[in-house]
Amino acid sequence: MARKTSTTSANSPGPGSRSSSAASSISLASSSFSLSVGSATLKRPTAPTSRISSGMRSLTSFSNVTPTRIAGCYQSVYNFRVIQSHCFLCEPDPSLVIATHASIQFMVGLGPITPTYAMIASRTHMPSLADLAMADPAAVVEIVALRHRIEAVRGPLLMTEHGRVPVCRDEDQHEAHCFHAHALLFALGGRGLNEAHSYYAQCATFPTLGSALEYAAGKDAYMLVSSSSSKYNIHYGPLNTPRQLARMLAAVAAEEIDVADWRRNPRKAEAEVMATSIRAALEEDA
Repeated sequence: MARKTSTTSANSPGPGSRSSSAASSISLASSSFSLSVGSATLKRPTAPTSRISSGMRSLTSFSNVTPTRIAGCYQSVYNFRVIQSHCFLCEPDPSLVIATHASIQFMVGLGPITPTYAMIASRTHMPSLADLAMADPAAVVEIVALRHRIEAVRGPLLMTEHGRVPVCRDEDQHEAHCFHAHALLFALGGRGLNEAHSYYAQCATFPTLGSALEYAAGKDAYMLVSSSSSKYNIHYGPLNTPRQLARMLAAVAAEEIDVADWRRNPRKAEAEVMATSIRAALEEDA
């Protein structure tokens, strides 16, 4: 049974308080918080959710994006914007790939932030893991089994996904890889992304990945945050959510703010070493 909760200002730390997982010079709880990373700026919404939930649709840029519209325009947007560009998830760098399965591939992502930083991505173009689960239910089993395998050799991992990035918005400059459903895995030593709720109007909690994605399938844009294999939060009703939110919050928690933007800090050599290490650990554990 899902436990649904509404994110309100009462659940957020008061102005001026500090996040226990944040870097010493950063306060995520402040209503005036702003973090610039490369060309991106992370700002916490300043209006309490309880005051804007009813009018959220008119205050965000997601109001005209629905699952139906995403499905209707997805292929045309892909043809227009992506088909002529290189997609590193269609043709992943072999030095970063750890394992390939029927529906998904597992690899180390560019710009590693934590001692283990990995990506689980669909092998085909899909708007989100929720869409992948509807199209191929076996993919959910693959994802859960893969996470369990990697945690057995690398320790607990936080899993996140920005589901259904609103690709229909012409002003967004999405890279080709945004058309692959992909989850990010961070080794944060048990720390979570508690501030994620501040960027969404509501949250629902589920005990399994399958039930979480089934619920997310009925939402427009959503964010999946899973602190363990038995807890999955689906945040929905975005409040001007910035790009790379999961990476930015993880970078703050890991006190690696300067490398939050993977484009500016790809750390390719470190990613390759990490991939080699994970492959060796999995082979030894097999």
